[in-house]
Amino acid sequence: MSHPAQPPSFSLKEAQDAEQVDAALRLLVSKDLAGAERLLTDVVSRAPRDPRDYVHSYEQDGSLHIKFWSVEEFAYYATRNQEEFQQRKQQIVWMKNAYPRAFFYLGFVREAQGDHEGAIRWLDEGMKLEPGHPSFRLELARAWSGLKQYERALALYTEVEEMGEEISADTRAIALRGKGFQLIEMGHLDHAERCFLDSLKLEPGNDIALNELEYIQHLREGGQKMGSELTTNGGEKALCCAQCGGDLDGGSMFNDEGRVICFCKQCVEAAEEIIRQENAARTQPPKKKWWQFWS
Repeated sequence: MSHPAQPPSFSLKEAQDAEQVDAALRLLVSKDLAGAERLLTDVVSRAPRDPRDYVHSYEQDGSLHIKFWSVEEFAYYATRNQEEFQQRKQQIVWMKNAYPRAFFYLGFVREAQGDHEGAIRWLDEGMKLEPGHPSFRLELARAWSGLKQYERALALYTEVEEMGEEISADTRAIALRGKGFQLIEMGHLDHAERCFLDSLKLEPGNDIALNELEYIQHLREGGQKMGSELTTNGGEKALCCAQCGGDLDGGSMFNDEGRVICFCKQCVEAAEEIIRQENAARTQPPKKKWWQFWS
């Protein structure tokens, strides 16, 4: 990661735009896709036209300032590089990310609407600003898969997987499952099986991977192939359940510190039951957010 010699200013407008992205995510959570799209389109109208003018990180007053997408992303980066920063006696300062996130969620909205080509256009633009962020490739892969361009999707998922420990284990697991979905569509069942098994090493017990392994066995036994909508984790709908991978269908979305998480109604009800049991077992409420009980 390179940093300019002189720290650039983080303009008040960019900070306000980051807050506007958060406002758009709140609209996504309330399932107001059109309202979210209006706010996000306004934000990207102020994004740097030349990607070279966009600054993702810089040093100032002995601290490293980085524009992270979420608390989760900040925590992973800080933990992974903790020893290095301790040796350098340097602090990491989290600054809210505005423009790459805005482009990403515009692509997210278009993909949720089934507009794969529109999603690809927004995601490609956003990736020019922050080419190293895995979310762009993951969502682009979903869009290309929706267009049945499985080889292109497979290549993108592979790029994310090969980022290794630069990204979190759950993100690598998502990439491996994505590879598995594409390989099933391409008829490479043995390779697909390996991807899902490898993903389980990173996320043991993941329901999506376990279901796909059962589906692979079903195909090997001569079972009928299901449509790609089922085997690509949502088909034309980007808004699928983060726990079981199924259709949202009456479920809920949550803004988790700059990241939209979706759950179907059944998984939400299961989580609420976990909370009731936890609260009954102790006087203090659980410190974890309810969706983190699955981790």
